[in-house]
Amino acid sequence: ASEIPHDICAAIGRTQATICDGWVVVRVLNQGRMRIFVSPAFERDIVTWDSFVENDQGVDPRRPGIELVIPPAECPKCLHTMGVLHRQYASIRSPPPTARHQTKVNQRDGTVLDVDALMTVRISASGTLFYLHTFTPRSGAPIAPVELTPHAALAAAAAMHR
Repeated sequence: ASEIPHDICAAIGRTQATICDGWVVVRVLNQGRMRIFVSPAFERDIVTWDSFVENDQGVDPRRPGIELVIPPAECPKCLHTMGVLHRQYASIRSPPPTARHQTKVNQRDGTVLDVDALMTVRISASGTLFYLHTFTPRSGAPIAPVELTPHAALAAAAAMHR
């Protein structure tokens, strides 16, 4: 999570220390290479990192993994919000814009949950593109934290570098 820039964390009211809290997914694109970061709770409840990797090998690169997270009927709304973010992003020197919308997510247990989504995008001076998405249950129910063992914490940190 330390690779996620401070300003993109701040845009959604987080710090690098709290970016892993709740349901968070970050796509990082750099020189044609994509990396995915998922928070421990997101991986436990929504989609695993491995599922993203398997899916991305045969999916349209403009929409990698979206179908795993969001029901197909909700995808146009999510893609529209991403388009709004791109239009708001004036330059690499401007603060990252944010956009909120209500949508649904597919949970690993097969249920579909109403959520509030918060998205932001940032392009760094080196040309690296960061998409950050957080999801919060609209019911107001808290997302149970994931307690990582030291081994799991190392594996989670290594996943960002795969």
